[in-house]
Amino acid sequence: MSSGAFLLLAAPGATQSSRLGVVVAKKAIRRAVRRNRIKRLVREQFRHHPFDKAIDLVVLARSGADQMDNPSVWNELDRLWRALGQKVNP
Repeated sequence: MSSGAFLLLAAPGATQSSRLGVVVAKKAIRRAVRRNRIKRLVREQFRHHPFDKAIDLVVLARSGADQMDNPSVWNELDRLWRALGQKVNP
């Protein structure tokens, strides 16, 4: 799944629970405060919207993510989460 600000990579889970990896490159988002904000929002999304099946998920933040405000980031992640949930749980 992909958008202008995020790329989601998913694979069937190797364990019984889902796992999350977050990549926010310093090259894409220079300020640590902004990188940490994005990581915090991604972790909250993962915690609030669990998947029915165990998956290993990697979220890569692109350079446009730090220009978005919190509600915009949340809405973008929610849209991607729903699309991924439809693929994982048909």
